Amino acid sequence: MQHHESQKLVLKIIAAGFAISFFLNILALFFPVDMSQNPPHYSRTTLILQSLATSLIIFSSTIMGMKLTEEKRTLPSGGFAMYAIANGIGLVIFFEIRQFTTEEYEKIYDIYTSATALMVPAVLLLLSYNDIPRWLRFLPLLFIVSMIIPLMLYYSGYREYNTMDEISFFGYMLMNFVHLLWGIFIWRQSARIKSE
Repeated sequence: MQHHESQKLVLKIIAAGFAISFFLNILALFFPVDMSQNPPHYSRTTLILQSLATSLIIFSSTIMGMKLTEEKRTLPSGGFAMYAIANGIGLVIFFEIRQFTTEEYEKIYDIYTSATALMVPAVLLLLSYNDIPRWLRFLPLLFIVSMIIPLMLYYSGYREYNTMDEISFFGYMLMNFVHLLWGIFIWRQSARIKSE
């Protein structure tokens, strides 16, 4: 009985982390980005909220990876571990933005490239996580596309960061919606564990 309660608690903690990250990112929307400049100017509050949200994604992904390792489910475990690492690299971006200069943005896109390079295989490994519906396993592929498009523009010499950020924003919000859905399905999974 104690083992089942412990499993339920772990799943609820994971689910809460994913769901709270979604709501922190929604809260960040109330502090609009100044798109009149190139590169755009983000408020400090937005950056703090997004960094907290990303920290929770890392937290939940890490615990989920550990849980799946215990269950000997190597591929999804590796996917969540890589997802946590990719988000950890992405977290660095929030601490690189100080003056919103072109030089900073170039450094940010270099970091973003590294995060995306890990995010792609992470999402592919997460396709094997069959505790969530198939459509939800494939949905992250859409946000991967919206992460790759700005990188393609960047490396082709395009430097309209506002446009690139708008494309990234679509993927970022889709990714956050996926986190909320992961949280919901993981919470439901905890409710199915019988207290014996």
